[in-house]
Amino acid sequence: MPLVASSLKGCVRPGAGRANRSPFGRTQPLHTSQSVPGTRYVGGLALINNGGDGGGASPPPQHTAHNDGWHPPVSWQSSWLLLAVTAAGACWRDVTKQRSWTDYSTLPDRVSIIIPALNEEKCIADTLQIVQALDPSPHEVIVVDGGSTDRTKAIAAGLGVRVLPCSAGRAKQMNAGAEAATGMMIRSFCKGQRSQWTGAVPWERQHSPLPLSHASRPSDLLCFLHADTHPPHEVVSVIRGVMTHPNIVLAGFRTTIQTEGRRLHGMTFHHLVKTYYVAMLLRPLAFVRGIRCLFGDQTLFCRAADFKAIGGFQNDLPIMEDVDLCIRMHEAGPSSKALAGPSSNHRRGRVTMVMSPVNCTSGRRLSDWGAVQATLIHFYIALRWYFGASPAQMYSVYHQMYTDNHR
Repeated sequence: MPLVASSLKGCVRPGAGRANRSPFGRTQPLHTSQSVPGTRYVGGLALINNGGDGGGASPPPQHTAHNDGWHPPVSWQSSWLLLAVTAAGACWRDVTKQRSWTDYSTLPDRVSIIIPALNEEKCIADTLQIVQALDPSPHEVIVVDGGSTDRTKAIAAGLGVRVLPCSAGRAKQMNAGAEAATGMMIRSFCKGQRSQWTGAVPWERQHSPLPLSHASRPSDLLCFLHADTHPPHEVVSVIRGVMTHPNIVLAGFRTTIQTEGRRLHGMTFHHLVKTYYVAMLLRPLAFVRGIRCLFGDQTLFCRAADFKAIGGFQNDLPIMEDVDLCIRMHEAGPSSKALAGPSSNHRRGRVTMVMSPVNCTSGRRLSDWGAVQATLIHFYIALRWYFGASPAQMYSVYHQMYTDNHR
């Protein structure tokens, strides 16, 4: 039988009770230069074979995490599982939460719809006719043309919509539209003017932690709509209702992707889940704090004050300007801390997605590329942006990848 000789002099060198810990977490014994024949070191103890039964050494005891009081950290599989469960819970909460948007139709908040366009004569008329039929109607509709060489400007003007010329670039065009919006309700209140609205205050504003004089104040709201995207019929009420939550700084709609009257189910589902998993992978802590990665075809909307407080879209980004806006608005939080509640000084702004109703966007580019190619191109562009590509590099990537006629 083996004899434990930890008490024998000369059998264990000084410090043998300590163990090396490998980079992978396993505990390994220290070796000694004065080893004793027939001696094996296990867990810092010398085991000496005394020639007992069987004549051979007994197998060493299995090492456990309790030998030195060390416990392995949480595995990476558990971390990813936790993030996945968090994402699923957030998505399920949004899907199952029922909302009635009709209560917000009479709110006084002015909604300005801004549509950037460039050579969109094939779809601009349908989009504008849908926008003009919205109930309630928006305060104004502005088409910002980036130098179209087709009939885009003439079609928009013929439908009685304000057309604003601008240099090409979606971020530049949307910034120009936001600057030209004429709601200005916030500045009116700063001058002491009173609202003429006498409608009922919705439940959320009645139970707001803010005084009613603040909670019922209207504000300017901006909605950025792509020229090939059709918003839901009650989009104005939805925008007003979502923005009653003081900590939401940016929101967008769940989007279905269609081409020639046919829904692209696979791309529609991917469009839904990437709102969650992109934020979860790139900014896991921010995801827990309330950020979601929204894209331009989800019809983004926000308060004009929050938008202008961060300087709007980044003008020199030819693409990914929407995700960049999500991150900056989340980090900045509500522009007016007093209106966002007493605890907002230490709280990031929420970026959220409205699950119902949905809007519909064109899948013309995805149909031309194919689902696999479109996904790979978008992943490549997103990774280049995430790892710090300069605006000039993003411009080069944009023109290398987007070789179709839908830019």
